[in-house]
Amino acid sequence: MTRETFLRLLDAYGADVTRWPDERQHEFLQNSSGLTPAVSVEVAAARRNAEEVDRVLNACAPLVAARRVDAVANRVLQQITEPIPFKKPWWAKLWRPEGAILAGLALGGLATLMLPPTPPTPPSVVQGSQGAQGSIDSLLLADMSPLER
Repeated sequence: MTRETFLRLLDAYGADVTRWPDERQHEFLQNSSGLTPAVSVEVAAARRNAEEVDRVLNACAPLVAARRVDAVANRVLQQITEPIPFKKPWWAKLWRPEGAILAGLALGGLATLMLPPTPPTPPSVVQGSQGAQGSIDSLLLADMSPLER
């Protein structure tokens, strides 16, 4: 293990070798005796500094039972692996029968509102329709030309 690799591991994982990745732990345990005395002074100072940082961080960290940490981690993993529920958009309900009925009623109402208003009925026609059958015929005949009669 090179000095730079060792210092990078100290910086990333701290002085406790058990927190290092497994392959790096084995590499450190096999090659730690091969450090030269000049390098080992610098490495020892860096390790003391990392141990001090670890001590301060461990003193500040709240103590949480391992079972609680495991329960939270399992819940997070479960939420990650669960499929996200699909919520249908509001307009998808229109394709069901009751939605189609509501859409038809809404379109019918809009169509009714868009129709032009009916013209008012002239009073002479209204009065003639209230009377006998002959008065309606006379009104119709009055509107016709002599050739149409």
